[in-house]
Amino acid sequence: MNRPIPLSTGGSDRATGYDLSCKILRRGQDLILGWLDAPRHAGGMARVMLGVADPHTGALRGTLCLAEGIDNHCGPALALEPGGRLHFMSGAHHGDFLHRWCDDIDPLNPNHWSNPDAVGPRASYPSLVCDPEGTLHLAYRESNPDRWRLVYRQRPKAGTWSPPTCLAQSPTAGYSHFMQSMAIDAAGAIHIVFQFHFSETGHAADCSTYATVHIAARDGGKTWRAAGGATAELPITMDSAQPFVQSPTGGMRVNSVVLDASGVPWVHVVHPDHPCGLLCQLRESGVMVTAPGSGLDRFDLRGGRSLDMAFDGRNALHFLFANHPQGDPTPWFDPSLELHHAVLDPANLSASVTVRPITREDPATASWLPVFEKTLCTGQSMAAENNLWYMWTQGNNLGGIGGDNANTLKTRVWLSRLSPSPT
Repeated sequence: MNRPIPLSTGGSDRATGYDLSCKILRRGQDLILGWLDAPRHAGGMARVMLGVADPHTGALRGTLCLAEGIDNHCGPALALEPGGRLHFMSGAHHGDFLHRWCDDIDPLNPNHWSNPDAVGPRASYPSLVCDPEGTLHLAYRESNPDRWRLVYRQRPKAGTWSPPTCLAQSPTAGYSHFMQSMAIDAAGAIHIVFQFHFSETGHAADCSTYATVHIAARDGGKTWRAAGGATAELPITMDSAQPFVQSPTGGMRVNSVVLDASGVPWVHVVHPDHPCGLLCQLRESGVMVTAPGSGLDRFDLRGGRSLDMAFDGRNALHFLFANHPQGDPTPWFDPSLELHHAVLDPANLSASVTVRPITREDPATASWLPVFEKTLCTGQSMAAENNLWYMWTQGNNLGGIGGDNANTLKTRVWLSRLSPSPT
């Protein structure tokens, strides 16, 4: 692996968390980066950061704080129009996202950014993508006073944000987490993958995931279709959903959707019956579900959900995940977490793979929350080789259920690039 490049020593305890938001992309001769820095002092605001690096060397050219947030849920989402306009949206936790854009080649100059536009309210976890026509598409969780909802909005090029459309709602009142992610293929088809994660009590500690769902729109977001092409009746509920993977006893977790070179959506699902999870190809003709081959199967990912996937320029599938070095089931916030990498052949997922450790074993400090660079309207990386850029957080977690999400714990934020694997 390449030598990592330091981006920040003041990162939030979830600096690179929530890979459902794009945090790395290429724009001309710039590598654009987004992460969250911790508050400088108790009672202060988290700092939503933009960084610009050299796409060839990774050398950091500078950073800029473009927004502030109330806690460690407020990391940014990036998107890029085909014409080069860069979009930046700060996260929120039951509040307003702040959307800004920049046309100038120098995004490190604060004067080159638009004024912030509030998008909300009661919003968390922005998933933001741009289609070939320059229309922005946004999905997020809305903590509605009755049932929490998965909401979709769009913003045409040079237009304003549409009113919210409720795509799905929780079957119970109280806490819910859809873990939604979005991808758009070269033809403009919008893919959204999400989960039903809830409990009868409504308490976060009691919640579990029972179903994972894929919907797509091929008409700019006007009509959403479920598996098999049937029109989805909105809002989708647990009763009306057509899940591609489910578990009557819960215990699942869906990760972010990615597209291969043909525009086929792929997603990884942690499942109680499959310790290293399931890889799902969401084809129009049907869903193909495969358990990864030997090598990965020694890692038990059921306790964690800190991973990301990406296809490189050769259409190989890269799997980057945090887990205990010995493969033991590990809570997603555990200090023993270390990063691991594997390359899978999409045409032969059952083949044996080599899993390489990326970070050195340090049982006292987690290396976790990996995020790959994302791409424009295709699953194929803009990198010529299979040396994708990625970021991660080195440090422990103080937030979460029963924790302090507004904590001032400082972490290190790193940028690195995968070494080309043998061909």
